[in-house]
This record gives sequence, C-alpha cells and structure tokens, in this order.
Amino acid sequence: MYDIVGKRNWYFAFSALITIPGLIFIALGGLKPSVDYTGGTVWQVRYADVPTVTEMHTALVQLGYPEAVVRSVGGGFLEIRTRPIGLLPAVTAAPLPSQ
Repeated sequence: MYDIVGKRNWYFAFSALITIPGLIFIALGGLKPSVDYTGGTVWQVRYADVPTVTEMHTALVQLGYPEAVVRSVGGGFLEIRTRPIGLLPAVTAAPLPSQ
C-alpha cells in the first residue's frame, strides 16, 4: 500500500511551493481586474483607414468619453475601453392587452 499520511510533509512542501509564489505575485499587484469586474464597455475594432491611437482618443473625447482608453492590439485592430455605454434601448413596460 501507498503511505499517504507518512509522506504528508512532502505534500505540504509541494503545496507551499505552488501557493507561496502565487501569494507573492498577488501581493505585488499581479492581478489587474478586467472589464468583467470593473464595469465598462470594450470594443476591438478595425477600420479601412487605420487611425492612430491619438486620433481615436481625440475623437472619443469630442464625443463625450474623455476617460476612454485606446490601444493598438495588432493586426490593424484598436481596443477601446470606456465607462458603461447603454447600447440597448431602455426597458419599457409592456402594453396591457385590450379587453
């Protein structure tokens, strides 16, 4: 039979070997929450005439989104992050059936 309990110190050492570097990484600011946790809207877009990051940010500021973050992600794509933008129409009450 395999002596699991007798080798518990090896298992503790292996667990610590994995856990401690992870905790150090987290303590040094390694986890950056994405838009899933911070809220907002993210687009990855590609234009026929590729604008620069500065041109796109300037256009977004003119449209009322000064907090927008624009970066180039390669392949001619730009990634645009803004605060939540309501792209869906507002919910309205359903009409009551006529009687």
